[in-house]
Amino acid sequence: MPLGGQWGGAIKGQIAVTRRELDAARERLTAVREGVMRGVIALELDTDTIIDAVGTDRVGDWSDDADFDALVRNIRERGQTQPIRVRPEDPAWRPAEEDPLAVEDATRFVLQSGRRRLAACRKLGLPVRALIATDISRALGQAAAELKATGRSVEALADLEERFAENTMRQALSPVEQLLSVGEIASLLPDMSQRAIASRLNVPQATVSIGLTCFHNREELLQRAPTDATHRDLRILAPTLGQGGQGARDIPDEAHPKPARPRATGRKLHLPRGGSVAVKETARGMTLAVRNIHVPEQNRAEFERDLLALLGRYERE
Repeated sequence: MPLGGQWGGAIKGQIAVTRRELDAARERLTAVREGVMRGVIALELDTDTIIDAVGTDRVGDWSDDADFDALVRNIRERGQTQPIRVRPEDPAWRPAEEDPLAVEDATRFVLQSGRRRLAACRKLGLPVRALIATDISRALGQAAAELKATGRSVEALADLEERFAENTMRQALSPVEQLLSVGEIASLLPDMSQRAIASRLNVPQATVSIGLTCFHNREELLQRAPTDATHRDLRILAPTLGQGGQGARDIPDEAHPKPARPRATGRKLHLPRGGSVAVKETARGMTLAVRNIHVPEQNRAEFERDLLALLGRYERE
């Protein structure tokens, strides 16, 4: 019997509203799935589901230093404010249709960047917030095609580049660590020119050349380079690596060394919420290295003005 009159109109109107709500819900789920796939919506993952395949690019043990302890305290008090980045171990992985934010226990992910945040969450027994990288080949561009042609791992290069990019942005690497990281990436791309690799990593071409030398002679480098070696120090040292110590005679002015400069002295200041400022006194003044501080894009101009105003109070006349 067809619906009619006031009751029929009310029921038809209710059906139309329900359909609109269902369509809106489907659109929201689709948007969430696409956001997860594009790496802009973070998932909460059990730390046991994450595999660390690429390893750290830090020299020495960072798991017992003051910066890491400060990070643990910061996450305990404020929560994890910056997600780590992972890729699915199975390239065919996709978010669930019904609940894109839910992850099955059997799913495994490979860490790309955020090793310290992952370790801090593990220490605290908390799940870790992570962005998912799914389109590896597209992100690598031409390098992916070259790697596939030679049978080398596309995923390994993606992991190394992501790790290097994040640490460079955070200025978290020492000169030795930076050169080793660049050299490791370049070693995976033997058919690509050093100029092209330098362009990919946004570093000078000379850094790629020196980085390869340092990477292929890593153990000798770590034995001979002081922990506070500068880029200039490493440019002088690199040509002597891999020569059984014989190349040391080729360092300019070594026979008549200049008087040693006083070693820079430094100290580290810790901020209340986990950030830190390393202050190093030098012959010309001082250097400041800030870690675990995030300045949103919209606040950077104000931050720079405040910083210049503060430093201007102590500028030499």
